[in-house]
Amino acid sequence: MKLYVSDSEDIQAWRVPEPLLEPPEYDEPIEVDDIEGEAEFDFEISVAVDESGGIDEYDQTNDWGKNPNDSKGEWDTWDRPFVTFADADKICEDFFEVLFNIYSDSIPKEAGDYTMKGEASLKYIISGIQFDSDEEYHTEYMEIGLDMKQSSISNLEFIPI
Repeated sequence: MKLYVSDSEDIQAWRVPEPLLEPPEYDEPIEVDDIEGEAEFDFEISVAVDESGGIDEYDQTNDWGKNPNDSKGEWDTWDRPFVTFADADKICEDFFEVLFNIYSDSIPKEAGDYTMKGEASLKYIISGIQFDSDEEYHTEYMEIGLDMKQSSISNLEFIPI
């Protein structure tokens, strides 16, 4: 034990702590319940439809899949934990997956150029987010999946150009 004398003439004693032999224990992070993400948007896209029902976009920038309320165009959850679940490229890819798997009967049978327009609601299930004792969220193990059953396209039109 070391003794130190302060300016106020009080004698104070401090015990130098012994070094820890084992690292401190931390609580294991807790995985939070699955959360939902949703991307709702209107679209108007110039496309070419071939004889087999395949679709090619004329504009490959995927700007129509950007979130208009985000400066980067990314889609985030609305509630805590706030996580980004998709960018414009992912939204466009998932949109066409929903279109071809659920709404393929709506694609014109006649080949040609069309303006495809309507409204889309793509739903996502987000799992694997962890919450630790420091009240921080960790997304290292986060998994994001498109919920095909809950996703929809409404007011879908193909207008010949």
